[in-house]
Amino acid sequence: MWHPHSDLTKITLTSTQIKPDHESLILVNLVAIHVKERDYKQLSHWALQEDPTICPVRYLAKYLEWSVPLQHLPQDYQNLFTVFHGHHNASGDTLAQWLKLLFQEAGINTSQFTAHSFCAMLSTVAKLCGVKDEDIL
Repeated sequence: MWHPHSDLTKITLTSTQIKPDHESLILVNLVAIHVKERDYKQLSHWALQEDPTICPVRYLAKYLEWSVPLQHLPQDYQNLFTVFHGHHNASGDTLAQWLKLLFQEAGINTSQFTAHSFCAMLSTVAKLCGVKDEDIL
């Protein structure tokens, strides 16, 4: 599971790769590197073909394209999620707040969840929606 405070803030632009494959397939590869622990988490996912309007991979590709003029650090140091008002990397608290707002807009009652319990909440919602256990883990 990916955690807002510890994992999402470790994804740099360098470790985010979007690869067009064939005509319409897009693969995203995200890597969160934890230097102190000498550990990393990696996620690879294909773009949704059924409904491109709700595909997070396609929106990530658009976000990366849109954000190029706003990047001011070398890509090794630039966080994937940047607050563009001051052009600095987003903190874990900021990312957690963004996620909470997105979940609220999706109709999920977030009053009973904290930033640290988002993973459990998302796993529960996915299971209730019929997602297979191996896809959740």
